[in-house]
Amino acid sequence: MKQFLKYILTFILVVFICTFSLVAVAMIPNHQIHMEESVDQLTSRSDYYIHIIDGVDCSIWDDIADSNSLNVVYFWNSEHPLESVMWSGMYYEDEMLKKESLKKAVYDHMEPNTQYLRYWHGYLLFVKPLLLIFN
Repeated sequence: MKQFLKYILTFILVVFICTFSLVAVAMIPNHQIHMEESVDQLTSRSDYYIHIIDGVDCSIWDDIADSNSLNVVYFWNSEHPLESVMWSGMYYEDEMLKKESLKKAVYDHMEPNTQYLRYWHGYLLFVKPLLLIFN
């Protein structure tokens, strides 16, 4: 029983740390990140999958995944950080490509109209701070 309680407490602590980390990152104001430059770079390519290193399959640049990631991180906001992290809102129109939906969201200041809840977006813990420096 003592061992079981230890595992439960560890689980609760890990969930708290992970959630707090994402909320802290969501507190970064969106106007400080290089989202427009990132969207321009993403939409300038015509292919969905580009090999960064020719012939190396693990070096594929995936526009769909990149568009989804940037779309979710764009809608994390510092006014409602916990809510925006938990709902993982994004803007998407069925008749548009993912990267075109992202571009419309960023340039036309759209509101999120769907959620991307199927994943825990822990990788965005690194993406949004990196967007402060890079595009």
